[in-house]
Amino acid sequence: MTTKDFVNLPFNYRQFLDNIKLMFDNDLLKRLHSNDVSYKEILKLHNDVNNIAEKYDCSSYEINRILNYYKKDNVLIEILKKISSIRNKYIVYHSKKSKYWDENLKSIKKKIKDYNNKNVDLSKIEVAFMKILKKYKYDWDGLWSVIEVGSSGKIKNIDLFDLDDMNEITNMI
Repeated sequence: MTTKDFVNLPFNYRQFLDNIKLMFDNDLLKRLHSNDVSYKEILKLHNDVNNIAEKYDCSSYEINRILNYYKKDNVLIEILKKISSIRNKYIVYHSKKSKYWDENLKSIKKKIKDYNNKNVDLSKIEVAFMKILKKYKYDWDGLWSVIEVGSSGKIKNIDLFDLDDMNEITNMI
């Protein structure tokens, strides 16, 4: 067990979870389960959860903490993980279609060439980059440290700037 793990929810976290359950009806739960939710709908759902969290002094950092480090089974947390996962998959999908995807891969290639004097094929870099993105699958704020998303869901930029992520890619190649 890491030091970040916890088993008792603070009162405001419990209040937050109690209030978000009012958002979910059977139809939505079925559609979430079957991944049958549009990008626009998942963005709205994500924003609605954020608004409720704000009322209970839960930041996105704290939502991430609940999703990734709370060690008891909780259906509401599993639903939040599902929302996060679907949203992040859509973000990656739209990112791959954006002009920023190839620009980012070329930037990573250049960094590897500059710092390690290796000339690596873009396809290998892309495979490693996708593995990095999978680490953030359940992060509530999505892939914010790599992919900048506008409020409408449009991809605004992709930039792998985290040194640990860059080192991980270099080690994978």
